[in-house]
Amino acid sequence: MRKTIFFVAALLSLFGGCVSVSQKNDAKDLLYIIPHQQTKTFAHQFKQDFSILFFYGEFNFVLTDNQIFLHHRNIKLNAKEKIDFTKPPQLRLMPNDFSEIKLADLQGYLNTNVLDTAANGRTVMASVVSNSDTIRNPAFTTLNNFFQSKSHFSYIIRNWTEEEALALKAKIFKTAYNPDTIHWKVGFGKMLNAAKRK
Repeated sequence: MRKTIFFVAALLSLFGGCVSVSQKNDAKDLLYIIPHQQTKTFAHQFKQDFSILFFYGEFNFVLTDNQIFLHHRNIKLNAKEKIDFTKPPQLRLMPNDFSEIKLADLQGYLNTNVLDTAANGRTVMASVVSNSDTIRNPAFTTLNNFFQSKSHFSYIIRNWTEEEALALKAKIFKTAYNPDTIHWKVGFGKMLNAAKRK
């Protein structure tokens, strides 16, 4: 009897797995799935030739389900610093640091504002950020194609940080936001005080 129960449970588990895979394969708007192990391997995977590790870049494109936001806040982290590189540094990001870009304007923005920063062979760091593990926003294709086709860009694809999530939600929903009164669940690899925000 016990063997029969285990066999039935195994069949149900297998069937459930097949249904899940089938649903993912049938989803026409599925564009990219962010790997779950990204946080653990972050410090090793994205180490740059100039010994700088980053979560944020000069351009941080944050994709919600149907909107595109951009912020330019970033901090360069030296690999020799005693910092927890598995956690993002604190930016003291505020809602007004985000600007919205319409999908129809995205390619033009990339071709002018972003491309110009890589003049004279200068390496530019950028991030493509999602509010979920599965990126369905059509802007992802435009961003990914752009950065893959340019040799002077180093970019990452990641989930939004807790700081980005709370600051952007405050902007979208027009709610009060004060980083000094928030109990941060994840925390930061490098903390900043208000005086250091530039």
